[in-house]
Amino acid sequence: TEFLERPVTVEHVSLNPFTLTIVIEGLAIPDRDGGELLGWQRLTVNADLWSTLGGSWGADAVELTGLRGRLFMTETGELNIADILAKIEGGEAGEDGKSRPLEVGRLEVTDAAVSLADASRSRPFTTEIGPLTFSVTDFHTKFDPEAPYRFEASTESGETVSWRGALSLVPLKSAGDFVVSGLRLPKYEAYFADLIPFEIESGLVSASGHYALDWIEDLPELKMADGAASLTGLVVTARDGQFGQQTLASLEVKGIEADLLAGRLVVAAVTLADGSVDLRRTANGIDLMGLALGESQAEPTTPATDDPVIQDVRVEMVQADRI
Repeated sequence: TEFLERPVTVEHVSLNPFTLTIVIEGLAIPDRDGGELLGWQRLTVNADLWSTLGGSWGADAVELTGLRGRLFMTETGELNIADILAKIEGGEAGEDGKSRPLEVGRLEVTDAAVSLADASRSRPFTTEIGPLTFSVTDFHTKFDPEAPYRFEASTESGETVSWRGALSLVPLKSAGDFVVSGLRLPKYEAYFADLIPFEIESGLVSASGHYALDWIEDLPELKMADGAASLTGLVVTARDGQFGQQTLASLEVKGIEADLLAGRLVVAAVTLADGSVDLRRTANGIDLMGLALGESQAEPTTPATDDPVIQDVRVEMVQADRI
């Protein structure tokens, strides 16, 4: 309670000193606004004494049932757990200055759910991820490409995410394969509504690929291979009402290869099919719902930033059918 600066209640705690097993039932932590921050029905931890004595936080098995959590961004852009994260980042490390790794022989999570909300956008965003049920064996926070983990999740609207790979938190490093399916574009329009002059009425996005991430000092070394993405059932409408409805039945992008630090992106093929587009010719070029497709008269500028920028882009083939 003192560390979190929020009240913590627990219905029941039991400890077996012979098996080094602790059970915590009915944990509830409300947030400062009175809503739920974190809670669970039952947590069982079977500690691994030898790993703990050897310099790691170890457990033979961890079973978590009925986890509930809530993350939200306030209107001012502050995360609801910002104060907790600040305390964790300022926490004590080991004698060598490094944090102790975590090792768990078997991790089982059943019926978990996390709600996400963002009030900092011009249009508030909310979603709920879950219910999640998954298990992981030989989980640890040290990077090991020979010991991949698996994760699958779904949202309340049927969107799915699956991942298989290796992960290290300190230092941040990860490699693996991912599949994202059925993301509903209108649901996430709150994050780019201010950047586009039209409304997205429908559209489903899916993506997959292999990636490798290695955070080098302040720069991420990110590579992607065998990437693919698709967009189906896109319908957009201009906000000013001057353009007709724009539709696209399918868009497929295949053979995506990318290297962020090298600033390179290669796409093997882009295929569009069954679409209708309302274009207008103006004095400045071609206008698509307020987006100028003609050549800009402005002088090119070099981004004033040290962040990696994709400058070398190559698309090997583009095909359009019935547009």
